[in-house]
Amino acid sequence: MFRLPTRSLAGLALALAAQFGAASRGGAQVLTNGGDSDLFSSNATWTNNPTNSLNQIIFDNFSVGSGLQWTVTGVFGSLANGGYSPLVSVLNWEIRQGMVVSGSTGTVVAAGSGAFAQNGNVHTIAANPFTLNAGTYWLGIWADLSGTTSDDPNNADIFFGAEQTSGANAVNALSDGRAIWLVGADALNAGGTANDVDRDFANGVLGRSTVNNVVPEPGSVLLMGSGLLALGFVVRRRRRGSVVR
Repeated sequence: MFRLPTRSLAGLALALAAQFGAASRGGAQVLTNGGDSDLFSSNATWTNNPTNSLNQIIFDNFSVGSGLQWTVTGVFGSLANGGYSPLVSVLNWEIRQGMVVSGSTGTVVAAGSGAFAQNGNVHTIAANPFTLNAGTYWLGIWADLSGTTSDDPNNADIFFGAEQTSGANAVNALSDGRAIWLVGADALNAGGTANDVDRDFANGVLGRSTVNNVVPEPGSVLLMGSGLLALGFVVRRRRRGSVVR
């Protein structure tokens, strides 16, 4: 029985990959990241703070490119906190669409909460996988500070904040110097006002990216067909040359 050599199959695979591109990337990757944090400045991102009851949550924007679909498996942010106990062990997050500075607070398209892994100031929360199609989104991560008390005998403010970024080492981020500070939302994080923050923040999304609904163009189909015909011709010639004597 004739078998096409392994290197011929490998060559075919490489040719097809070059023609149509890789459709997916395996494993959880950084799909977007605002960049390295600016440790000298941050903005409050909390609910139910016993020393400052006004809910204040930072949302920063990111974009899923045209023709792509993201499967999100986690979110992360560089967050600063202190002045209280016990320390929080769970963080909350939302992804919204349609947020407008000094206008709409947008629509929640995904949300969750959970324990976090911490590496320095970077807090990472796993998410039940969900998909995002092409478009612009806003990510907010915050702590619920109910049940905490100030460590300061003078009852100084408890703080939990999202760290700003200079954009260094950003990945697929909208480094547009624009974020929204959602202030005064209710206990369900509805309502409030979309205040302007003229900075970007060090948060992001983990998962994998795939090409969404790719249909080869007619010319590409013809080219692939020609390649397969040529491959068939090679196979037939080798079969004729492999007569048992």
